[in-house]
Amino acid sequence: MDFTEKSISEFSRDISYELKNKVTSHKKNLGILDCIPIIEGKQCIYVMDWPQYKITYSRGVGSMLGYNHAEFDMDRALNYIHPNDMKIVSRIIKGTVKNAVKIGFKGDDNYALVTYRVQKKDGTYINVLRQSSPWELDAEGNLLSSMSFMIDISFISNNDKVEWDIFANGMDNVAFKRNIYKEFIDFFTDRELEIIKCIAKHYTNLQTADELFISEHTVKTHRKKILKKTNCHNRKELLDFCEKNGIV
Repeated sequence: MDFTEKSISEFSRDISYELKNKVTSHKKNLGILDCIPIIEGKQCIYVMDWPQYKITYSRGVGSMLGYNHAEFDMDRALNYIHPNDMKIVSRIIKGTVKNAVKIGFKGDDNYALVTYRVQKKDGTYINVLRQSSPWELDAEGNLLSSMSFMIDISFISNNDKVEWDIFANGMDNVAFKRNIYKEFIDFFTDRELEIIKCIAKHYTNLQTADELFISEHTVKTHRKKILKKTNCHNRKELLDFCEKNGIV
């Protein structure tokens, strides 16, 4: 299936439908998560049941984000991401979940780390670090549910950068990340990629214009759009973004 153009909710519902035909029943007790200590107002924990497409456990969400149990459902958990971060985070989620569904896991000691901005019920945004890992797998390694532990990191990070890392134990982590990179193939237009390559060569706007046979004004316009699209503020941040996401 091709999920590239679908919203994160549409994509996740398709994954849910696919997993319903694969997985067996749950066996793990969610109650043991009550033993995990959290800092009220600064940390929360929740479990996503993918075959059922529902949040089956949550704690600390109300004090940290303001949403009650009924409000914090799968759609909310997938879509309360800042619009400027969504275009990046959604690709990371899609690449990670698609790869997990395709090849399965060899155990539950795997994790994905992502930093981004989320919207609280009062409309304000905070920076968070979310660590997600398989909570329950069936005998074949199919994903039944995932557990996310989220921390408010606004006190140490007030920027608008999306950062991520993946660790898949017993699997080829380079190949895993490469599958996520595929989600960024269409992130930039062909023209934007040409300009990024010129930026990497330290070309000035005028040199870039001469190289691509366009006006200097057009180059400046493209550069502004590229920086806005990536939440970057300068050349170094842009090139770091492209390298970390396998774009160039």
